[in-house]
Amino acid sequence: MADIGTLSSDVHLFFSTTDGIEAGRVLSLDGTAWDNQPDLSVEVVIPEHEDGLILQSAHLVNDQLLTLVYLRDACAEIIFADARTGKSIGKTDSRGTRGHATAEHIEVPVPHEELDAQRKGQDPVVIPKHASISAVSCRSDSDELFLAIDTYVAPPYVLIGKVYNDPEHGVDVHIGRLDLGDAPHEDLVCREVMYTSHDGVKIPLFINHAKDLDMSIPQPVLLHAYGGSGVCLTPHYNPLFASFMRNLRGMYVQYSKICLELIIAWL
Repeated sequence: MADIGTLSSDVHLFFSTTDGIEAGRVLSLDGTAWDNQPDLSVEVVIPEHEDGLILQSAHLVNDQLLTLVYLRDACAEIIFADARTGKSIGKTDSRGTRGHATAEHIEVPVPHEELDAQRKGQDPVVIPKHASISAVSCRSDSDELFLAIDTYVAPPYVLIGKVYNDPEHGVDVHIGRLDLGDAPHEDLVCREVMYTSHDGVKIPLFINHAKDLDMSIPQPVLLHAYGGSGVCLTPHYNPLFASFMRNLRGMYVQYSKICLELIIAWL
């Protein structure tokens, strides 16, 4: 178990993978009852994800919001939840934000094809589908959080989130970039394909290349893979691989063979 933080009501929050819940969940312990109850009961605030996603980390923001970073197909998915009730507030994904989580000031390196795939009336994409959250910085007494975003096709960048108390909708989260200057020209793209293992488990394969690369003819391929100790190769930018794609006109293929979400599927 790992400490997440303490609410102003003296309720302590913990990240836990105990009791056979390898995917992770959030538990709470009421500190006000320590002197009155010899046997304290632990409450489940955030249960195991219904789709079996791996909870990588949980963070308390502004004494009211839980920022939950999940792993889906080796990529990050963020869900915002009420820290006291566990009720979902919204989430970020490849089709924009959901619920009451909104987006603003969105620019590349979000791939253009993801922006083009937006349905009418939806918010722009905040976090690319094929991205990882390399770091989350926040405090329980601040209404701001910072997310370090990493992808295969662009250098890491930082998003800032701000928590608002909306009288009509309750807790609201606005996410935008710190740097609102001109976005760099995007010349690399990433796509994910799923192939089936011999035992039926779906394994993600990430194919990265220059946007204008002719995919109808054979091209040089750099295959990067690792499998062992439950360590997952999540999206990350490597300037050497980027140079290979740009200058040698090759494809960089990331093979996420072994990670905890696949290990659980194989159990």
